[in-house]
Amino acid sequence: MVTSRANDMVMFFLMVAVILAAARVCGECALKLKQPAIVGELLAGILLGPALLSSVSMNHPLWQLDRNSRALEGLLLISVILLLFVAGMEVEFSHLPRNGSRIALTSVMGFILPFLIGVMGAYWLPLGAHQASTPLFAFFFGTALTISSLPVIARILLDLGLLKNEVGGIIMMSAMVDDLIGWILLSVLLTLSTTDNLSAIHIVTVTVYTLGFAVFMLTIGRWVCDRLLPGIRRRLTKPHNMISLVLIVALGSAAATEALGAHAVFGAFLAGLAVGDSKYLDRQSRDVIKLFVLNFFAPIYFATIGLKVNFAEHFDAQLTLTIFLLASFGKVVGSGLGAYWSGMPTREALAVGWGMNARGMMQIILATLAFQHGLIGESLLVAFVILAISTSLVSGPFLRYFLARTASAADDRPAEGWGMSFPEPAVAREGDELMRSVEVRS
Repeated sequence: MVTSRANDMVMFFLMVAVILAAARVCGECALKLKQPAIVGELLAGILLGPALLSSVSMNHPLWQLDRNSRALEGLLLISVILLLFVAGMEVEFSHLPRNGSRIALTSVMGFILPFLIGVMGAYWLPLGAHQASTPLFAFFFGTALTISSLPVIARILLDLGLLKNEVGGIIMMSAMVDDLIGWILLSVLLTLSTTDNLSAIHIVTVTVYTLGFAVFMLTIGRWVCDRLLPGIRRRLTKPHNMISLVLIVALGSAAATEALGAHAVFGAFLAGLAVGDSKYLDRQSRDVIKLFVLNFFAPIYFATIGLKVNFAEHFDAQLTLTIFLLASFGKVVGSGLGAYWSGMPTREALAVGWGMNARGMMQIILATLAFQHGLIGESLLVAFVILAISTSLVSGPFLRYFLARTASAADDRPAEGWGMSFPEPAVAREGDELMRSVEVRS
């Protein structure tokens, strides 16, 4: 006889299997159309979600997410942490000293302009039940428009083979700076929503500790990893046993930033930068981690977005369009201007702006937290979810378009537009057949 607990486990495993299968099928279709795999994975979630299946199958026990909410949320949290760790491993850290001024100007403009637009828009525009905006809501709305999604940006750049490209490095590092500031502000706003007193000590403490940990991981942490890895590797029975060690570092770093008040994904990303920069981490270990994360955790993570919200019931077209235009204009123009003023060509600056406009799951997490704390209503929640998905869908094609046009101009060849393929990334040029399954196919 099957117990209730055993039945819940059966349903959970079947749910994960169905999500993964749909995400992989749709991801493959997207790749065949020369689009990033994330496009298909996001659409798989929408196809499986309540927006399309509510009338036929959402009452089936397989889709009762509340029954296995803790297990699912745990799986998604591990997924996003490992995805950010892989992204950190792939970023060429050498871009930072060479492009420090570009990263600084891009991140500053990519934060200030969206934030100001959001704060002013919260007072002047009809935003559902919050049109009589309070300062707390205005600051939240401004902060929400500054948030990018490192997991989505990382996956788009991985799919397009741009993480080791200079433009990709600038996008990732600038987005990391913006998101770090944005999540610190969000944690303060969520605290204020449940208390009457503003604690300046809390704000300063979280900021100092988080920035201090980032500096530590990017300096001393990198140095320690580079010194310890050779000795540890010599003492292991097999070289690929390094995988366990580096994953322990990723999870430990994620736990540290979460404990400091910032989001765990920043710790994982910083760990990836520190470990991935070491020449002593062998290629086989890197590839095994990448393949497992990109073919199991990432598809489940992105496809689950569509399972979270009923779009049809609380969809407000005018509100959604308003937020999309405000958010996209602020991020693309702000980041693009920063990149352009730092000396980047116009098309590369536009590529940076569109790359940083991808919102993804981070926007959904932010909106969900705000909804739980009473800062926004259901219509705004749906609008932010659609903003997250729509910006994630369009960022890849715009990146492809502007960088393809740049490459074509440099080679004195006419641009091929949206369908142009990029050169294979460095890992493929080295003859690594393993990574071909997760790259854009030309």
